Amino acid sequence: MRKLLVAALGAVLCTTPGRAQLPHLMPATSPWLDVNYPKLFWTPTEGLTAGGYLAIIRQLRLEDVEAAPPYAGSIALNGQASTSGSRQLLLEGRFPTLVRGWRFVLTLAAARRA
Repeated sequence: MRKLLVAALGAVLCTTPGRAQLPHLMPATSPWLDVNYPKLFWTPTEGLTAGGYLAIIRQLRLEDVEAAPPYAGSIALNGQASTSGSRQLLLEGRFPTLVRGWRFVLTLAAARRA
């Protein structure tokens, strides 16, 4: 568990002061944009918990700007581990513009509660 604590503190300290988001992974000209940030928190039941969140979002094209969904698609990876032994990993894909009138969501989750 000490390795988890050291890794969590390192992730938080490596980010620039005043910013919660990590540096972007996608190039500036890409139609995809990324959102990523570290997580570090404490709760009485789980103890110290560290993890991260990464989402890659496909922006709407100019001709679809009036469409109802706010994005064309997204893939998100969310995970965390706590000092009590609990772990959680979530992979989610959302594709609201894949088929007209349908919003597809695929979620894979794994969790271990201690």
